[in-house]
Amino acid sequence: MESIGGIISGPDVVDAARELPKSTKHIQNLLRFSIERDVVLQPNPKKKGGYRSINWKRPTNIEALLMHVTGVEPEVECNYCNKNQGPFMNCIVSRDNTGNGACAACHYNSGSNRCSFFLGEQS
Repeated sequence: MESIGGIISGPDVVDAARELPKSTKHIQNLLRFSIERDVVLQPNPKKKGGYRSINWKRPTNIEALLMHVTGVEPEVECNYCNKNQGPFMNCIVSRDNTGNGACAACHYNSGSNRCSFFLGEQS
């Protein structure tokens, strides 16, 4: 599944999550929430006119995409998103505890610990 003009629709993210061969408890929890937005990808600085690519095979990345389409915008962006370093244009946090407080962009590729919102590892 590819983005069109750097945008991935919320319904496409939900479909990809449902089609994932191996789901996670976080994916199942996130699928309970309604879609609030599409995913807008950051431009790829190495590819003129292109956008960052998404690795759809990692369940953690599907979690991050679901966090993004179903979550809420914080009052201020995390430090990572504020520097436009994440894969997504917006800083969005989960409605539940997916990512232990980290935003969706930081949770992508299992990078929650780089997020200034991260609450630490939880058992």
